[in-house]
Amino acid sequence: MAAKHRTDITLDEYLVSMGNIAVNAERDHQDMAKSAPLVALVSRVLAHMAQDLEDDHNIDPELAVLVHEMARDAGRMVKAFRQAEKASADAAQAAAQAAQEVARVYRQDQAAMDEGGVAQASAAVHHD
Repeated sequence: MAAKHRTDITLDEYLVSMGNIAVNAERDHQDMAKSAPLVALVSRVLAHMAQDLEDDHNIDPELAVLVHEMARDAGRMVKAFRQAEKASADAAQAAAQAAQEVARVYRQDQAAMDEGGVAQASAAVHHD
């Protein structure tokens, strides 16, 4: 095959790359699912701590305000973890589906080439 018609990646390389993306995204999904409840716990503890600090008259009120802010920030982090959890699950599914579809179409092309007795398929532009 002429160099101008070759690709820079083989089907096997593509499938391995997509498989790696799916595996890594699934691992990220699991990490986010484990982390979100822990950060939610931190948020609740900080909120409780801030309330305790407000009730103590020997503590600078600014300290309680700062701990409340940390609790709110941790709450926002929980939301970010949940969004990342969903996004990584979606990415894992999309990568697996893309690899499956490309492999399916490639098998169809291979079957057609075998049936037609040709070693390489030609691009559609050559048939115009």
